Amino acid sequence: MTKTSATSTLPPELFAFGREVLNEDAIKVCEMLNYALTTRPLAHVSLACGDDNWVAGSLQTLRIRFNTASGWQEKLRFRIKIPAETIEVRAGARCFMPAANTGLVRVTVGAASAVTLTSFTNATNGTEHSTVITLVGSGYQEVLVEMNHSVGADLSYLRTFRLEEVPLVAASLLDPGDD
Repeated sequence: MTKTSATSTLPPELFAFGREVLNEDAIKVCEMLNYALTTRPLAHVSLACGDDNWVAGSLQTLRIRFNTASGWQEKLRFRIKIPAETIEVRAGARCFMPAANTGLVRVTVGAASAVTLTSFTNATNGTEHSTVITLVGSGYQEVLVEMNHSVGADLSYLRTFRLEEVPLVAASLLDPGDD
């Protein structure tokens, strides 16, 4: 992929009936599509996981709870397809923790190292913690989400979980050619 040229918009008469089509027109369209694809990351999953009625009148959710005992336990396992150009993904989670309870959420994508999100406590209820995971390989990758109720034994649960690609930075792309 390359950076877009200085042209930020296509002229409205570019595709008018009867107008000649030039090679430069196709290049402009490719550059615009290139830019659009690199600034719109793909969301692989976005889940509402909270306990029943975690918000009054809410719909049923996945009810993913922390176990009362301490220790890592698998809660979600699924596969996603990673495009070849994807380098990193961002994992984010929000949890509900009563006072004097602490929990951890760990995410593994394919062969990448497991990444533990920041500790969740009562003070951070409703606050999303996220982290970037550098991927190893592309194609179908297995995602594993584990949870650890490290302090306390009260009812605690995962509110939301998301996994999305980190958009490419335009500055890291190659300069356009001088055709």
